Amino acid sequence: MTRRILAVLVASAWWTVTHAAPYVILANGQRMDGVAIRVRSDGTVVLTRADGQQINLAKGQYKQAVADKPADLDKAAAAVQAGRFDEAIPILQKIMEEYRLLTWDFEAAKLLIRAYTGKRDGAGALKVWDAVMAVYPGLKSDPEAGWQYREALLAAGRYTDLLNELQPLVRSDNRRDAARALLMRGQVHEAQGNLELAIRDYLRVVLFYERETEILPRALLRVAQALEKNRDSRAKDFFRRLVQEFPDSPEAAAAKGKA
Repeated sequence: MTRRILAVLVASAWWTVTHAAPYVILANGQRMDGVAIRVRSDGTVVLTRADGQQINLAKGQYKQAVADKPADLDKAAAAVQAGRFDEAIPILQKIMEEYRLLTWDFEAAKLLIRAYTGKRDGAGALKVWDAVMAVYPGLKSDPEAGWQYREALLAAGRYTDLLNELQPLVRSDNRRDAARALLMRGQVHEAQGNLELAIRDYLRVVLFYERETEILPRALLRVAQALEKNRDSRAKDFFRRLVQEFPDSPEAAAAKGKA
């Protein structure tokens, strides 16, 4: 199995978990189902079959191992979504430990990074990132995992490292990546007190990436808030546009009363 194939597999496991029953995908692509699964400290997977037989699979003999979905994962995800980060963090830390190499540690880590960045604890987020990379180095090539890393750098205040990451993305042919990079670069400028540069980057997203509707509400809110800080009367125009074009978005909720 090539490193590229492994990277794609691992990245796919991180972002698209849909199954919730113990199974293993072997090195040859065959799926082996079971009723229980665990991982030894050396990475050996022990899969118990329905007939009671235990199959030991060392690293290299399997591509992916999946356990039953942790009972508390949805609870933790809901807590993160609601901003109850301190409630979610210990649950997710426990899942990461108990489900190491069993796919759900991916999901727990992703949520943990969101929780730590939500708390503005960049050091905590980066610690989770480093722990995940130690187990799943293939994730370094996954685009969405890369954005998790950049969010952690932003929360940690590691602006030089983050700008080095963003510069090539700003010039990317991938319009979604370019818009996200401009928006995040604006956040760096704003955090460093360079409000004019921040406004310039936010406006670039609003003016040139209107079709990126996942990112546009965030850019509208950012530019409106930055203009408001700058006592610029145009802020109301962007608040109004945000509420009119994206009325059901969380960003519109933050803009109500200012449009």
